[in-house]
Amino acid sequence: MSGFVGDWIRSIAAAALIAGMAMALCPKGKVQRVLRAICGLLLIIAIMSPLTGKDSGSISIDLAEYRAKANEITAAAGEKDMNLSRGIIEREFEEYILDKASETGVFLESADVTMNWDENGYWYPCEVTLVGELSTGDRNRLSAVIESELGIPTDRQNWSGYEGD
Repeated sequence: MSGFVGDWIRSIAAAALIAGMAMALCPKGKVQRVLRAICGLLLIIAIMSPLTGKDSGSISIDLAEYRAKANEITAAAGEKDMNLSRGIIEREFEEYILDKASETGVFLESADVTMNWDENGYWYPCEVTLVGELSTGDRNRLSAVIESELGIPTDRQNWSGYEGD
């Protein structure tokens, strides 16, 4: 691809150089007007040469390949954006849980939220893993908050390090 573009640019530059030299050497008058028209045609031919040098089938194939590459790049960018969004949302939910635990007087070492993609186009918290030395009462209180405020049911709340272990 870059060789093709480089050759195309070189052909345009060469045509412009030849046209410029011819115009500089040509005497003024009718001859110069005719030469200017010829040089203009020469430049147009140089610019259009990629289209005339290829048949319409190969141009269509090239365009299809460029579209496919553009779609791949767009899809990859979209996937990276989704993963970035997922990571940000997970961290926000984790911080929210840690803040709620702190507000209720419970100390958690960590909260690890797992997100799932909804078919309506958004991330939602699916599961959480919580680490901290909690009493059964503290665990139950925090578990109820997580279920009611984040919608993560108790069967998808994984606890470790509390007295009930």
